[in-house]
Amino acid sequence: RKNVPLSLLVGTSLVMVAYIVLNCVFLYTLPAATYASEQAKDFGEPLEVGYLSAQVFLGNTGGQIMAGMIALLLISSISAMVFAGPRVTQMIGEDIPFLKQLAFTNKKGIPVYAIIGQSVIASILVIITKFSDLLYAIAFTLDIFTFATIFGVFVMRIKDPNRPRAYRTWGYPVTPVIFLAVTGWTMFYLLQEKTIPALVGLGFVFLGLVVYFVQKGSK
Repeated sequence: RKNVPLSLLVGTSLVMVAYIVLNCVFLYTLPAATYASEQAKDFGEPLEVGYLSAQVFLGNTGGQIMAGMIALLLISSISAMVFAGPRVTQMIGEDIPFLKQLAFTNKKGIPVYAIIGQSVIASILVIITKFSDLLYAIAFTLDIFTFATIFGVFVMRIKDPNRPRAYRTWGYPVTPVIFLAVTGWTMFYLLQEKTIPALVGLGFVFLGLVVYFVQKGSK
């Protein structure tokens, strides 16, 4: 009741400050015209803002060093996802009988097939599509789940109003409504401006629903 809300508040605040400061540096070091020209040149691929910004105040060598540091940070993020993602898939394998192979672990408790499956899917997606399209599809998919999670607060309050709750949402119902409105606007924007990647993300979620209802009906 005390530590989880405090950690969420402090952690979110620190991330917000870090992102604001970082974007201030980008906007200070690079004119707006640079973003437009580089974006057009890259045919819609994500702009390497960190590298370009570092070039301005650190020179070419400094920019290359910064690009290398960013690459190392991305590798660490990949490592975290390789560790966490297959554990989620492992739990799915334990819940769904016809996917039980995904729950297989070796003698050290490592979900081998889940890691292989995730790696194969990730590799295929990287090969067959542009990185920007993949990024938008993932963003839309994550928005669906974050929207559904916060909407679930209203569902739980209505379906089970008397359940003891360790933590109650601050500012309810205003704060979750604001979150849903912002997330909904983001989803609408992606559907309007990045229609195909957004629909691909929606398709993945729909496929997951099909698998869920199929296994539920087979019980």
